[in-house]
Amino acid sequence: MTSDVINLGEVEIKNDYITDELISFKDKLEEALANVGTPASYKDTQMDNDYLQPYIPLHLARYAYHHSSTLRSIIESFSQDVFLNEYSLSDPEEDATVIDKLWNNVYNKYQLYLAGIDWQIYGYGVAEITDNGREMKVSQIPAHLVRLRKIPFHHPLLNRTYYFYYCEQNVNGVQVLLRLVGYDYSMLDDFGVDHGSRGVCIWIGGCNETPFFDIPRWIAKRRSLFTDMAIDEYNSRKIERGNINAGLLLITGPLERKDPSHPDKKTIDETIEDGLRGGDSGTLVQYLGSSSTSQPVDMKYQVFEDNNYEYFGFLQDRCVDDLLKAFKMPKVRLAIDDTKESMNSHKSDSLYEIYNREIFASQMFVQPVLDVYDKYFMGVKSDVVISTPEFTDKTSTRVSTAVELFNEGLFTLAMCFELLAPVYPNIDFTCSDSFSEDLLNTRFYHGQPLGGSSIGGGGYDGLDELGGVLDGVNELLVGDGFKPLQYPE
Repeated sequence: MTSDVINLGEVEIKNDYITDELISFKDKLEEALANVGTPASYKDTQMDNDYLQPYIPLHLARYAYHHSSTLRSIIESFSQDVFLNEYSLSDPEEDATVIDKLWNNVYNKYQLYLAGIDWQIYGYGVAEITDNGREMKVSQIPAHLVRLRKIPFHHPLLNRTYYFYYCEQNVNGVQVLLRLVGYDYSMLDDFGVDHGSRGVCIWIGGCNETPFFDIPRWIAKRRSLFTDMAIDEYNSRKIERGNINAGLLLITGPLERKDPSHPDKKTIDETIEDGLRGGDSGTLVQYLGSSSTSQPVDMKYQVFEDNNYEYFGFLQDRCVDDLLKAFKMPKVRLAIDDTKESMNSHKSDSLYEIYNREIFASQMFVQPVLDVYDKYFMGVKSDVVISTPEFTDKTSTRVSTAVELFNEGLFTLAMCFELLAPVYPNIDFTCSDSFSEDLLNTRFYHGQPLGGSSIGGGGYDGLDELGGVLDGVNELLVGDGFKPLQYPE
């Protein structure tokens, strides 16, 4: 261990509550990042082959994914939103049959999703594509089981050496090479060289520093990740150790001895201690008898455990927020709905709009690779288009609430219009400016005006014009499956 305590901001956790394995993960990750640079080649001395290595050691990235439920949920949700969508062609006139058979095939789409998970864990993902004449199949290859091999080719006419890259996997002890879709091997084909490659694969990865590997998003938030993992470990270890005394209850009073004639009768300290133990108080009890028979019974309580539970909960929530920020993902995407928001607020919609842009940017990275395969192997002319998910916003809740509260007399006409205006922009709610203030501030209970309204008692000034507006609104409401607004006919 590196020290006696692990510092988590304002709170320190003793190392005996954190496993050596977790401490080792943290130290090795920081060491790897201290030496990170553009991925360099390394030579496998046994195979005498050159390989490119990713930014983050695979065993460390894999450890983070398997030991953080938060990171795992975020990565899997993000990959779902990027890949599990509808695939189409930019030219609607072109036959999309092959697209439906390949990318809209449920199995193939799921395999792309698995490769997308690897992409977010390790910085790259791999999926092999095969075509047996009857079906085109996509098969994810676990990223931690492949290597990116670099093979030199000496051009005999130009007298220059070029390097070509392959995905290498070990299949039953045999090294199998796959060409990367989107990478140009035409020079090799001109000379009849294939380096023993046996197929093609989609390689998802690359950034502004290298075309092959990303720096995983979670790396920038690694301190929050480690804190989240450490708190989980801390809580787990405390549970394993059982109930830990939270304090000492010190009781002083007259010394009491056992009565030989009543051996089963408990002394006062035994009675108190048994009672507390039965209540599972987590309190250590000590009774100190005094030789003075006149001393009254006195009790003092001393806390000797720091109370970090509340702060740990707050700190862990903050860590989750921090990890979500790396993916621009709203908390509600993980079914965490702890944000209070007014009905006329568009905050959630705005957050999802930002998140959708992040999804679209990730799809734009993948689409060119799919386009190359479609055009080269399937003769498709137009580009593939991946849709983005449609997240359910608060529209339904906003509309149903506005209608219900208006019909129950809890919303005025003006309050109802304020909620409905953003949902139905084609309705000119500004025409209500010509309505009287009394009419706009009137509440209707199932169509009848409430209170001492000037429009009550049969005097419905302005209701004809109001009816024209509400008839148009009700037509849209009913068409969308909502109840209509009720008003005097």
